[in-house]
Amino acid sequence: MLEQSWEEVATRLANVSDNDLESTTGEIIKEVNADMSLKASVFIGMDTRYTSPRLAAAAVHGVIALKGTPKEFGIVTTPILHFCVKCRNDNTYGTPTEEGY
Repeated sequence: MLEQSWEEVATRLANVSDNDLESTTGEIIKEVNADMSLKASVFIGMDTRYTSPRLAAAAVHGVIALKGTPKEFGIVTTPILHFCVKCRNDNTYGTPTEEGY
């Protein structure tokens, strides 16, 4: 889940035009001094809304475009996705799976 300090950045990206996406992303990378040599792991879950598969696919493509590793969990609840992120960030919680929740 997104740290609150990143909410402004997320809002900025959500509202940028397609034409300005690449340049805005580059600006943000510089502003936050992101180390692009590190490979991000992004956990993606869906709800049951009609648009979820398309939004999840877009998220996967975005992660891959920026050289990250997407991990898709399919349809899961928010608490399960939170749990999986916690497991990934803290090995004492075990393997990040729906069954492990």
